[in-house]
Amino acid sequence: PGVGKGRQVAAVIYEHYLRGRKHHLWVSVSNDLLHDARRDVQEIGCPLKVYWLNDLSATRLKELPEGILFCTYATLISRNANGRKKAAEEEEEEEAEEKRGRAKIDVDTVIVNLDPTRRLSQIVHWMTHNGTTAGDGGLIFDEAHRAKNLCPDGGKQSVTGLCVLELQCALPNAKVVYCSATGCSSVKGMAYMSRLGLWGPGTPFAKFEVFEKAIHNGGPGAMELVALDMKQRGMYLSRILSYQACEFETVEVEPNETQASQYDACVDFWRVAYECHVHAKDELEQ
Repeated sequence: PGVGKGRQVAAVIYEHYLRGRKHHLWVSVSNDLLHDARRDVQEIGCPLKVYWLNDLSATRLKELPEGILFCTYATLISRNANGRKKAAEEEEEEEAEEKRGRAKIDVDTVIVNLDPTRRLSQIVHWMTHNGTTAGDGGLIFDEAHRAKNLCPDGGKQSVTGLCVLELQCALPNAKVVYCSATGCSSVKGMAYMSRLGLWGPGTPFAKFEVFEKAIHNGGPGAMELVALDMKQRGMYLSRILSYQACEFETVEVEPNETQASQYDACVDFWRVAYECHVHAKDELEQ
C-alpha cells in the first residue's frame, strides 16, 4: 500500500470540476494504471468519466464534451492522426525516440509544435475545447520523474521531458500537479517543473540555468532551503507511511544442508566475478 497519491490526484481534479473546469489530463507511466485511476475517481464520488486516449482517434477526441483524459508518457510523445495504436507500439516508439533524442534545446525558450498529427497537439485542442475555453483544467503528471532527464549531465535531452515542458507552455492556464514517489537527486532533475515559479520573470533567477547553477554551488544546504521554501508556500507535500501500530520481530533461520550449499556456491561465484571485474578494470587503466 502507498500513501494514496492516486486518491489525492482524483480529489484535485474533482475540486477543479466543482469550480467549473471540465477538461482534465492525467499522465502516468503505464496503461495498467488506468483501472486504478478510474477506481479512485469513482470512489471519491467524482461524476467525471475517465477516458483512455488509446481508445480515441483525433476525431473522436474532439467530440468528448468533458471528462478526464488518461494517457501515458509514451502516448504523449507519439503521433496518431486517424486510428489508435496499441500500447506496446507506443512504448516501442517512445524507446526509439528517447534513443534518438533531439538537438539540445534551451528549456527557457521552448517553441511549442502544434502539428495536428501529434498526440500532444490533439490533447491541447481538447483541453481548450478547440480554443473556446481557457484550458484551465487539471494537468496531472503522475510519476513525474519520467521527465527528469530534460537537462542531463551528459548525452541527449529526454524527448519525454521536452514534451512535458511543451504541454505546460501550450496550456498556460492549466492547474499543474507534479506527483512522484521518487525524489530529485539533483537540481537538473527539476528542469521540467516550470510551474513552480522558482525561476523566470518575477523571480531572482532569470533562467533555469541560473537557478541550477546557484543551487548547485550552494550544495545540499541550498537544496534543503528550496524544499523548505516550497513547503512554506504550500506547493510541496511530502509524506511517508506511518509506523503507528507496526511491530518488528527478528527471526533467525537455520539453513538446511542444501540451502547452506547453495549459499556457499553463490559466494564463490560472486568472489570470482569480483576478481574478474577488478582485473579487467586494472587492464583498461594501463
